[in-house]
Amino acid sequence: MKPSTAVMIVSRLLLGLTGALIVAGAQAQTEMTCPTGLPAGATCYNGKDENGAFYFIVIPANWNNMLVVHAHGGPNDFGPEKLDSAIRPAVNFQVVVREGYAWVSTSYRRGGYGVRMGAEDVDNARKVFIVAFGKPQRTIVHGQSYGGSVAAKLVEIQGENYDGAMFTVASFPAPHATIPRAPTCARSINTIATTTRGRRSRNIRCGPACRSIPG
Repeated sequence: MKPSTAVMIVSRLLLGLTGALIVAGAQAQTEMTCPTGLPAGATCYNGKDENGAFYFIVIPANWNNMLVVHAHGGPNDFGPEKLDSAIRPAVNFQVVVREGYAWVSTSYRRGGYGVRMGAEDVDNARKVFIVAFGKPQRTIVHGQSYGGSVAAKLVEIQGENYDGAMFTVASFPAPHATIPRAPTCARSINTIATTTRGRRSRNIRCGPACRSIPG
């Protein structure tokens, strides 16, 4: 075996071990009663990762094997976060779960501004989901308000792990770097925003990465 090949194999093993240790540092998921508003038959879990960020997972009974990874708005006041910061967005955007998408969201490890930190916490939530439930067919990151900046940074640095990015009322610094690799699902925004106000939009066409939302 060539030395360069041996180095490559060892490097890959170390990277895999590092990833396993990151996820192993998270607390085991605790099954919980789903909050009011989420569809009947859904299963909910919560936990805390190795950085102190809470996460919340919802798997609907009609799961379409696709996952939405959520970055919440804010940021909240500086200091420790609470589980409610991970749960509340799932209720606000319950339409996503009702349409058959699994959901995972994070509280972030602390309040206060920290876009790159938030992006790491969001991606850690994705990793926790995959270890527990397997890799989805497609993974879409959704950023709300301040979480739009977090999601944009996540796609910028980890875009290969996502099939699409969706932003609602997102706040972006200007000028903002172009977002590579993962296509955006901009045409889904009106559907999400309208439905959470209690009215269902009929125009739910969207890009290839978000297609197959039932009409």
